[in-house]
Amino acid sequence: MQLSGCEVKNAFFCFTCLLTNSTDSAWTETGIADLKNFHAKVKKHNSSEKHLNGFIEFSMLGKVDIMCQLDSAYRRNIKTYNENVSKNRYILGKLIDCIKFCGKFELALRGHDETEDSKNPGIFRGLVSLMAELDCVLKQHIERSENRVFLGLSKTIQNELLEPIYEVCLSLVRSELSKANFLAIEVDETTDCANLSQLVLIIRYELLGQINERFISFVRPKSHSADDVTAAVLCELEKMNVHETPEKLIAQCYDGAPVMSGHKSGVQTRVREVYRNAHFIHCYAHQLNLIVERCVTGNKQVRIFFSNLEGISTFFSRSSTRTAILDEVVKKRIPTCPQSIRWNFKSRSVITVYKYQKEIVECLERIIDDDASDYKTINKATGLKGFLQDEDFLFWLNFF
Repeated sequence: MQLSGCEVKNAFFCFTCLLTNSTDSAWTETGIADLKNFHAKVKKHNSSEKHLNGFIEFSMLGKVDIMCQLDSAYRRNIKTYNENVSKNRYILGKLIDCIKFCGKFELALRGHDETEDSKNPGIFRGLVSLMAELDCVLKQHIERSENRVFLGLSKTIQNELLEPIYEVCLSLVRSELSKANFLAIEVDETTDCANLSQLVLIIRYELLGQINERFISFVRPKSHSADDVTAAVLCELEKMNVHETPEKLIAQCYDGAPVMSGHKSGVQTRVREVYRNAHFIHCYAHQLNLIVERCVTGNKQVRIFFSNLEGISTFFSRSSTRTAILDEVVKKRIPTCPQSIRWNFKSRSVITVYKYQKEIVECLERIIDDDASDYKTINKATGLKGFLQDEDFLFWLNFF
């Protein structure tokens, strides 16, 4: 047995096992620093199967490999290794199937508490647990930790699986873009669950007479200046190889923000310096929303109506007790509008209040009659009940 020392770890290592990449971590990674029992450990390691295999592999360097024909133990090791590889590929396929299921139905993989004793660890871990009950191989992999290479339930493993899946999807989009005749990009700003601003990039293209729309990525530029937003957009276009055929990009669509649509220094102007055919098209849905909003808010009664409508949803969402009463009587939540630009939430609120008007009034009456309600809650509930029975409010409710 040949020994090598490390002055950093202050320990001895097996030189042969290091060269042959043996799996005996005590002699290849950790090292032996216990000199009291050193002789016994050396003797035990010399007779171990891992060391002997490594010694045989080291002695055969530069010679003809006849181990597959002569050594049954060596052939057995190869067979065991291939079986473990096949098993790990099978487990990996099951984990990818769970991720594909979540993606198909747009479900979040993770939960708020992913500990082992959590009652609600998230959809991904729940799917894996369900599949383990139906698949004995997957169940054995999860339960017997000493025989596994990876468990596959941690957030690190999830991210490592999501990244190649995302790259495979992008490679497919790149191949379609290379065959497309015309391209267009759509960029808009939204917020994530942490209320941080980010850009959404979508590419539309024509292929074989069909219009395809593909989500590309969420981009978080360094700032909201035209320089940084333009740099972020151009970087994503280069990743999709659009810069190789710049004449294909014929349109770019943004909202009405000056930093995006400015004619002198906006993003659309700077993008056209690189892609000359990329004509700017204003977001028509945003335009329509602004026009309608300006028209209806010019009426004082309409402003009062939408203010009171928003007050109804806010009143119930600010208290778990009020929400419980709403769930019991109406059996449906009143949608709240997270941002004023998301106008579809207003229509959902109008439809819900219109459909369950009597039930909402019943909820307010129960809150007013409840002895546990404070004066402030009773005051708000009484006011909202009056609005729901007011002729002007009911007229606009029916109108919208």
